[in-house]
Formats: sequence, C-alpha cells, structure tokens
Amino acid sequence: MCSTVIFGTTSNRYLAENYDYPLDHGLVGVNLRETTKENGRQPGETAIRWSVKYGSVTFNSFSLELPVSGMNEAGLAVALMWHDEGDFGNEPGFSRLSPLQWIQYQLDNYKNIEEVLEGLKTVRARNEGIPLHYSLLDAKGNCLLIEFVDGEIRLEKNPEFPILTNSTYQLCLTEAKRSFGSLEMPKNSSIARFCHLYDQYAVQNHAEVKPVDGFNFLDSVSQTPGAMQSFPWNKGNENNTITVWSIVFCPREREILFKTNQKKTIKKVKLGDIGFEKNSQYLAMEINEEVLGPVTQSLKPYSKDSNRYIVQQSSLLIPLSKSEQDNLVETIDSLYDKRDMRVE
Repeated sequence: MCSTVIFGTTSNRYLAENYDYPLDHGLVGVNLRETTKENGRQPGETAIRWSVKYGSVTFNSFSLELPVSGMNEAGLAVALMWHDEGDFGNEPGFSRLSPLQWIQYQLDNYKNIEEVLEGLKTVRARNEGIPLHYSLLDAKGNCLLIEFVDGEIRLEKNPEFPILTNSTYQLCLTEAKRSFGSLEMPKNSSIARFCHLYDQYAVQNHAEVKPVDGFNFLDSVSQTPGAMQSFPWNKGNENNTITVWSIVFCPREREILFKTNQKKTIKKVKLGDIGFEKNSQYLAMEINEEVLGPVTQSLKPYSKDSNRYIVQQSSLLIPLSKSEQDNLVETIDSLYDKRDMRVE
C-alpha cells in the first residue's frame, strides 16, 4: 500500500506519493493556525495539548484530522506507507498519538526536519495494529525516512535513495542494489516497486526536473485492479486495491499537485492563496470533485456530513462501531466549531 520517492536537486526537492487503497473516497482539508488540539489518548496515556503553529493542507481518507499525507505553510510535507515489518513498540517514556494523528501533529507543530527529529525524542505514534513508516521533506530540501522495526526507531536522514514502499528500507535497498538494471520481479510487490523506482532514480535524479516529473515516477508503479498483492486491509481481495491518488508536494514553492484515479487531470493547490488565520473558515473539498479552475475556488466551508461519509466508508475496512464513528465525527465538528478540542 503506497509508494513514495523524493526527487530533484539538493536545493529544490519534491515528495511524490502514490496512495494505494481499496477505497477511493477522500477529502482535501485546510487546517488553521492557533486551533487548540489534544491527542485521542488511550487509558493511562499522557495527554498532549498543543496550539497549531502552522496551517496546512491535508489529504484524508479516514477522517479529517487523521490524514494520510499533507504539507504545511512552512513547507514541511509528510506521507505515510504501510510497513510490512513495522512495529511502533511500547517503549515507556513517550507521549503517544494514533499513527494518523501523528502526521497532523508534525504539520501543526514543526517547520523542518530538525524540529521533527527533536520531537521524536518525546512524542511518537502508538502501536495499534496499523504499522506504518513515513517520508518527510522540508523547504530546504532536507528529507527523512522514519520507520520502526521490533519497536526500535530507524531514521534515514538525507539518504542517497529516498524511496519507500511497504518493506523495510534497508531490506529494499539491498535488493535494489543487487538487481540494478535487471529486475526480474513483477512490479506489484513492495520490493519490486522500490527496485523499479531505484532504477529510475539512479538514472534520472541528477538531471534538472520539474514537479510534474514526479508523476512519471508514480505512474510507473501505479497499481491497477488485480496487480497489488494482498495486505490486511483489503480482506484478501487483491482485485480491489488500486492507486487512488497520486500527489506531488513542492515545499519550496508551497504548492501541491495531485490527480486521482477518477479524475486524472492534474490539479494544483497553492498554499499562498489560502488563509490559515484562526478566524478563517475551515475548508474542504471532495478529492474526486471536478475542478475547472484553481483548487482554492473549489474549497468550500467544512461539512460535517462530508466528514461523516468518509468515516463511514472507512469503517467498511477498519471496523468502528456506530458509537465510535459518531464520537469521531462529533469531536472533529466540535473542534472546527470551537477551535478547541478537549478530551473528556
């Protein structure tokens, strides 16, 4: 599930992400500065409370405030991937967030990779059956791959080949170097997708590139029905997992390009055209909406019903009781109305 590659020159890099999933619904959301939030903590966990420093634009499949990727106005971009060998662990001494809220926390609080690294000393994602690893890029071109194996954190800062799929980075890198130029595996497995991106990256990355070139990387490992190998969330039905979104984050330009399986025209979000002030409206749009002009003109005031829809759809694969769904929807609605999320 998902592939990312960070490409470009040292001074201007881009983060390209394929989001592969059985469900293709989603919301593009705008998050505002100075909103006060708390972690959705489990019993016995330490409360984390923060006021949003940086507005952001996020891509949400499960619920607003639980993004799968996004970028803030400082140019920090974050994207997730399923991690077959992943294990966040239960090491004591850390405050914990859900693996998806952890992404929003980074976007809300940090402007660059150095601040993210400092934050990892105290705040991490919790182990709740969703093993993930993450690709991050900032406006200065610094990148970071974060993963956890056997509960131990593994960090790759500014690696030579900043690529992630669904297997542990070093495992993929070893195979990519061994098979360079002679890939024998079909391009649907995690390691094969990594190797394919590695081969392209090794040849192309020293040339000047444009953001749209990211879609060449992404299209080359795009998943079609029947291509993706099974993973726990698709209930063994490999015919229902496809590349539903392709996104290129441009931190230096503060722009995001994206297309979807339903709407293949590339759309652009300019963060500089969005007001992230506390007293602005929370905005969102359905990711598959037909866009005829600038994306900012398609962003509409946040709708509780739109968020309820993606929560309900997601629950088809990740079981949430009706009361859990209602609680999540009401919590987000209260947050966006009062700008203050308090854990009762």
